Amino acid sequence: MTIQEFNKTKFGKGDKAVYKNETYPIASLDFEEKLIGLKGVCLGADEDDITWVRCENIVFIQFDKQRQLLCQKEGCENLAVCEGFCAAHCKCLA
Repeated sequence: MTIQEFNKTKFGKGDKAVYKNETYPIASLDFEEKLIGLKGVCLGADEDDITWVRCENIVFIQFDKQRQLLCQKEGCENLAVCEGFCAAHCKCLA
């Protein structure tokens, strides 16, 4: 996500981000520094711990589009290659 995209995006409840090939819920935003707070990045961390990442290091998934972009195999939350109900193209092991 570019800084320009960050500035124009209307974030909402349920939005997620792909960071280092994993999908995480967006917990908070820092508009001044263009940072996105993700939950669950660090293993063993408290449930409420937030990891701050630069907006340029994520792929933003808006909640209403999320179902179309994710692999449809049960238990997998990877992005589908063709951005549709295309679980066959996902490299997951589900």
